[in-house]
Amino acid sequence: MFIDRALVRSWSDRVSRDVGVDLFVSAWRRTPAGARAERLAANGDLARAGACGGPGWASLANGDVVKALELAREGHDEGRRAVTLLEAEALVAAGAVVAGLRYLAALSAAGSVPATVALSRRRHALGDHRGALHAADQLPMHAQAALTAGRALMALHNGPEALRRIEPFLAGGAPVPDTMTAGSFAVLAASALARCRYEDHLRAFAERLLACPDAPPDASPSLARTSWVGGLAREAWDRFAGTEDPWMAVGRLELAALAGDATLMRGLVPRAGPLARPSSPTLALLEGTPVQQPQFDDGTYHIWRTHPTRWQPWIDAATSSGAKVEVWDLAAGELPDEGIIPAYTMDDGALVTLIDPEPVPPRPTTGEGVWLDHDLCVGVGVGHDWPESERNALAALVQPASPRDAAVWITGADRALAHASDGRRTVVVAPPGDPFWAGPLPERAWPAFRVIRAHATDGWAGAGRRVAQAAAELAVA
Repeated sequence: MFIDRALVRSWSDRVSRDVGVDLFVSAWRRTPAGARAERLAANGDLARAGACGGPGWASLANGDVVKALELAREGHDEGRRAVTLLEAEALVAAGAVVAGLRYLAALSAAGSVPATVALSRRRHALGDHRGALHAADQLPMHAQAALTAGRALMALHNGPEALRRIEPFLAGGAPVPDTMTAGSFAVLAASALARCRYEDHLRAFAERLLACPDAPPDASPSLARTSWVGGLAREAWDRFAGTEDPWMAVGRLELAALAGDATLMRGLVPRAGPLARPSSPTLALLEGTPVQQPQFDDGTYHIWRTHPTRWQPWIDAATSSGAKVEVWDLAAGELPDEGIIPAYTMDDGALVTLIDPEPVPPRPTTGEGVWLDHDLCVGVGVGHDWPESERNALAALVQPASPRDAAVWITGADRALAHASDGRRTVVVAPPGDPFWAGPLPERAWPAFRVIRAHATDGWAGAGRRVAQAAAELAVA
C-alpha cells in the first residue's frame, strides 16, 4: 500500500504523543534531540526537556536563565539569527514576558507547533484567554492545545464551546497521548457539562468512570474530580480506600481539596508523598497562613494580572509596600516596554504567599433590606448548585429591596468580586470546590463580605437560613 510519507510527517508534527512513544518516533525519524525538548517544554515539562535537549535546555530547567539565553544565541549573527523556542522560553523565564511572547508568536507564525502550544499555554496562564484561544485554533487536533482552549473557554464562561472543542478527543476521534491527559479532558468535560446544566449526561459519565475496576492508578485524581462534579463524592471516597498506594491517597487528597478541608488534606499529604506536590497551592489558599512581614526585596517587580478583581487587595498591598512594583495586564494590552527585564516576575495569585492583603474598608451602612441576586451558585455540579428550595426559604426570611436601596447584597462569587472594591456589605454564596472561597482569604481581603459555604456532606441543606442570618448581622455591623 502506498503511504504518503510527507503527509504522515505533517500530521505527526501536529498531534501530541506520550513521552515514551515520542522517543521511539523521534529515533525512527532521526529527529534532533532539541526538537524533542521543544515539544516537552511546550507542554510544560521543563524537567524532561532539560534531560534530553542539551545544555541550553538543561540550564533553563536548572534555573540558570542567563546561561540558557547565552547558549540559545550562541553561533548566530545578532542581526540575522534564527529565533529558537529555547530563547523565547528563557526570555519569559527571565521576566522579559513581552519579548518572549513576541518570539513565540513569530515562531508560531512560521509554522512551529511547539511554539504555538507554548504561546497558547503562556497566554492562558497570564489571563489572556482570548489570545490563548487564537493560538490554539491553529492546532485543533493537538491534545495540549485543545485542553488549553477548553480551559480558556471555561474561564470565559462558554461551556458549550468548550464541550465542542474537546468532544473529538473524548469520542476517540483525535489522539490523546496518555492517561493523565485523558483524565484532564474528563475533568474539563465534567465541568463543561455542569456549566451547561446537562446533569443527566454528567451523572452517567461520572458513574461509568467510577465503576471501572481496571482504571490505572494515575487516573485517580481525574476520577476523583469527575466523580465530585457528578455528585459521587462519597462513592469516590470509598473507592480510594487503599492505605498503602500513594495514588489512592492522591484521589482522597483531591476530594479533600474539593471539600475545602485543609486539615484532612494535611493528614493525607504524607501518604501521597511526592505526588502531593501539585496540591500545595490549594492547601495554601485553604489555610491562608498570614504573612508576618512583607517579603519584597530590592529590585523591580512585574506583577501580571490574571483576574480583573480577585487578587486586587494583594496587588494594592504590594504597590503600597515601598517596593518598586509595576502591574501589567496582557488581556487588556497593558504591557511594559519589550526590552525591560525586571528583577522578579510573578502573577497576581502568587502574591498571597508573599504579602497580606490590603483590606478594602466596608462602606457605611445605608438603605434597608436585602437585594437577592438571581444566580447564587449555578453550573458547579450535581448537588453543588444552589437549590430552589433554599432560595424560597431565604426569600421568606429577608426584606427585599432594590440593588440601589438595599443595605446588604446576597450574591454569587462573580458579582461579589465585580463589586468588591465598593466595600459593599455582601453575603457571598461560595462556589463549592473553589479553594479561594473555601479558605479565609476573601473575608480577610474584604471585611464587608460574609461567605457562606456548602457543607461537605449535607450540601446546601439549611443554607438559606444561614445566609439570612449573615445578612442580618451585616446590616447592623
